[in-house]
Amino acid sequence: MNLSVTPANGVVLSYDSGGDGTLDTYQRITGVKAPVLLRLTRTAATSYTGELSTDDGASWRKVATVTAPGGAAAQDAGIFMSAANGGTGARGTVEFSGWKTRTP
Repeated sequence: MNLSVTPANGVVLSYDSGGDGTLDTYQRITGVKAPVLLRLTRTAATSYTGELSTDDGASWRKVATVTAPGGAAAQDAGIFMSAANGGTGARGTVEFSGWKTRTP
């Protein structure tokens, strides 16, 4: 499961649709650029919802709710930043803040 914002493809929720460990399917909302807030919520044993906010969390827009079979009861979570930029050499900047985890 991967929820990310990209310069060219908007907000993308990538996931493993077959339970084999490979991110092979995605849902996205185009026309959205950073800075945005991202929220990923496990809504059932194998169901996840990705959302974005462009107004500092006042309202949320759903990217997708997807089923990802094979998810363990407890999941590792992390945050990342990539500055691939298509080989232009441009650098990216990121700020992670308000990081929260909740257990049901």
